[in-house]
Amino acid sequence: MYDLTKQHERDLENFEFTKASLRRQKEALEGELSGLQVEVSGLKSSVAQLTSSQAGLKATLEATKV
Repeated sequence: MYDLTKQHERDLENFEFTKASLRRQKEALEGELSGLQVEVSGLKSSVAQLTSSQAGLKATLEATKV
């Protein structure tokens, strides 16, 4: 009986360790995801600005054609 109790205690300790490890991994991944979402937002803004600039240049080019 004593051996069984010790085994359960070790199993519980292992589960707690795994739980804490997974929690840290989850937090790290959430932080990485947040950073990548900011990067994607910045890239979308850059694409919008470039698209606008391209349209302006195209309009200027068309206006100079006669």
